[in-house]
Amino acid sequence: MMVNKKRPEENNNKLVFVRDNLYKIPYLRKNGLPANRYLVKTNCSVCGKEIYANLSNFKRSKNIICNSIDCRRVISSVPDGAKKNKRGRIEMDGHILIKQINHPFAKKGWISEHRYVVEQHIGRYLEDTEIVHHINMDKKDNRIENLHIFKTNTDHFLSHGSLNKCVKKLIECDIIYFDQKQGVYLCREF
Repeated sequence: MMVNKKRPEENNNKLVFVRDNLYKIPYLRKNGLPANRYLVKTNCSVCGKEIYANLSNFKRSKNIICNSIDCRRVISSVPDGAKKNKRGRIEMDGHILIKQINHPFAKKGWISEHRYVVEQHIGRYLEDTEIVHHINMDKKDNRIENLHIFKTNTDHFLSHGSLNKCVKKLIECDIIYFDQKQGVYLCREF
């Protein structure tokens, strides 16, 4: 006997509640021995529809989706590790990605919005070695006045090093301090 791959509500086997959002479907293996298929009640990452996902897939996957063709199409067009936001753009490592299918550096049709904004401003594509820096450290603030181009990653790294020197000065002036209980730097209130 083969395991029925249908959804629990379509399955002849009984869906049994285990705990929280965990369910199981008892079935017989090919050799006749009893077994359980564990499912988690969750929502589709794309459309939000309530679905049952295999427990093993749920633990491994970032995106659990329903069987609709539209949801599969959206997930297949998004770079690995990215999350879709409300405006149709996606976020990856804090950066906003936008759809630009014909861009020469697009990955699966997506590019970093901050690089695109700078390219539009200077009127050319950026070189692979050029790095776009967010001046206020907010990776989602892609206004041109908040972006600066560095020719190399070394130059970009050195700019972050200069920030460490500023932090050292602020510590010396007792404007910021290190909270050892929380393990973080904090700003004194004035």
